[in-house]
Amino acid sequence: MNINIISRVNGFDGSGSTLVPFSWQFQISESDALIALVSPSKIKVVTPLGTKLISDEVYGGPSSFLSDWFLSKSILDNNYYLWMIPSSSSFLLSLTSINDVTLFTISVDDLHFEGVKNFKEPIPQLIDETYAFNFTIEASPWLIVTPNTGTGATILTIVPQPTASMTAGEYVGYVNIKNGATIISTINVTYSLYDFVESPYELGEKAFTLDTKYFNFKSANSDTYFQTNAIIKVYDFFTNTSKIFQVPQKVVTFETTAKLNLGRIIHRLMRRFATVNINELQYKFTELQLNVIEKLILNDTVVKNVTSDVIYFVAGLSKEITNIGFLDINPKPNRVTTNSFAYLNILIPSGTYVLKIFKNNAHIPLETIVLPNSDGKIITKKILFDSYNQGDIIDVVLDNTTTPLDSPPTKRYLVFPEGKYSCMVVWENEYLLQSATESTGGYTIKTDIEIQSQKVYKDFVEILENLSTSKEVKLNISTGWLAKTDIDSIESLMRSKKAWLIKNNQIINLRTIGKSILNEDSDRELIDFNLEFQINRSYDEETYSL
Repeated sequence: MNINIISRVNGFDGSGSTLVPFSWQFQISESDALIALVSPSKIKVVTPLGTKLISDEVYGGPSSFLSDWFLSKSILDNNYYLWMIPSSSSFLLSLTSINDVTLFTISVDDLHFEGVKNFKEPIPQLIDETYAFNFTIEASPWLIVTPNTGTGATILTIVPQPTASMTAGEYVGYVNIKNGATIISTINVTYSLYDFVESPYELGEKAFTLDTKYFNFKSANSDTYFQTNAIIKVYDFFTNTSKIFQVPQKVVTFETTAKLNLGRIIHRLMRRFATVNINELQYKFTELQLNVIEKLILNDTVVKNVTSDVIYFVAGLSKEITNIGFLDINPKPNRVTTNSFAYLNILIPSGTYVLKIFKNNAHIPLETIVLPNSDGKIITKKILFDSYNQGDIIDVVLDNTTTPLDSPPTKRYLVFPEGKYSCMVVWENEYLLQSATESTGGYTIKTDIEIQSQKVYKDFVEILENLSTSKEVKLNISTGWLAKTDIDSIESLMRSKKAWLIKNNQIINLRTIGKSILNEDSDRELIDFNLEFQINRSYDEETYSL
């Protein structure tokens, strides 16, 4: 923008006889002066010989009387003046007179942003300036500027709205810095929002590996393909030890579109826990960054190249969970007895959270469990039921201590009578975490021994020689009466890849084989399953008695 000169005065040295002017004084308006004080290093002097930055041509400035140029408000007439000493600049001395200075200009750098809808958010840009007035911000509605008021030294952060709330396209906007009703400075802003690749995951929310969601690709024409490289960072359980995998793939479009699911790949790469554990902090969220390059099929010329923001993944299905909730494939009530325990796997953001215990709809404050800082990990809490009675209904409510949740996640347990038998089965669930159920019915253990042998002749007599033996041990357990709302939990157990039976402080490694219904009481909505497992032995000679 232009800074117009209201008047100009030649200043001389003290004797008044020196022909070379000691200083040039240019009166400018208050509004122009306020702009110039915001960005003094960007003031240019315009002359017939060219346009130059004053800060490049004249030493010092802009507010010190000891400098060779300065900008200040006169105490004599309250007007604003820009002073320059031409003798300190060969460029100014080459001018014929003060009248060769036609005007001053000042430019605030234009800003440009780029983003990819639901994939790559634009990077905020900072404007670091000092404002000698109380300023307010006026900006295009698709821009976010913070702070929007202030005075003095200020860093303005400028960024477009989240890509999810905008339509792809080219945007032209502005940021006006105002002193009252007067616009002191304008920053021109342009924004290119693309949509050639789109993420199915919401900004700031956790993604889940087993959700059927796809990255969608869209080309402007049919002669390109997409080269993707998924950079996946997984963490070991209980530690921050990480490993990075790279999964490159080529995605070819059909009628200019294509889609790609990475959740299942990430699920297979995520770490597993080895055995039953009592750790509170389980694993850190897996991190994904997806690099996408659109190339011409003919010669691999790069058309577009973008890398996504980091997407944080949790194993399993979201089941309407975003950033807070219980990671349980079965949100319905579970049957327990006073001999049971349950694992609550908890996803929480940063903040202070607790588990509130309600017995028969009555809050029990003394049993409140304060959760640790999640530190970007899944939390597991082991819940015991030995202090409750048959018939109790126990609700565990996850809540925030600072700002209570409107609809806090709740898990319900129904306390059933104790059975003749009791053993706990723990398994790795869909979230790669521990779940547990108590079996209160009977059990059978069947051992099949297979002998490999051969027949040989000794002294013309056929004899049998045993070469080796192998053993297979199968365990059948009756769950005892369960609530029908437990069916999803039993299905989860039978789908699991790893399970353990805990009895009398003994941990037996199991692998699921199948299940069948032993009994069903439709009137009371109860069901009893027979669960079949194979026992993975530690050594061939190992025997079992429960």
